[in-house]
Amino acid sequence: MGDVNLFNETDDVLTGTVTITDPGDETVLSESFELPPASDDNNTDEEDDEDGTTAYEDVWTEPGTYEASVELDGDSEVQGESTASTSISIDDTSEEMLAIAFGMEEFDNAIGFSVGESLSDFAQA
Repeated sequence: MGDVNLFNETDDVLTGTVTITDPGDETVLSESFELPPASDDNNTDEEDDEDGTTAYEDVWTEPGTYEASVELDGDSEVQGESTASTSISIDDTSEEMLAIAFGMEEFDNAIGFSVGESLSDFAQA
């Protein structure tokens, strides 16, 4: 798991851009992504374990409030949504991570944001 983790729980390949701005209003992450759907196949090879996820390391520069946004490309959308953004608070830059989930049932929105210290924190979002 990285500082920022994308999870695709839809049946479609999603493409777009994720942007994170730090408390000093500097862009610390601006990356295009192509995110395949999560695999339901229980017999996946080890190299395929990362299906449906993308992680970005070394994003947090200091504790504080970060702006996180996602913009999906042209034909990509999740339940009619193609953009989402939120402010998040990072208190411990070495422990906390951000999950951005597309189409995950545990989130109220089609594109959800959650901060936690482990994968299990996101499952309870």
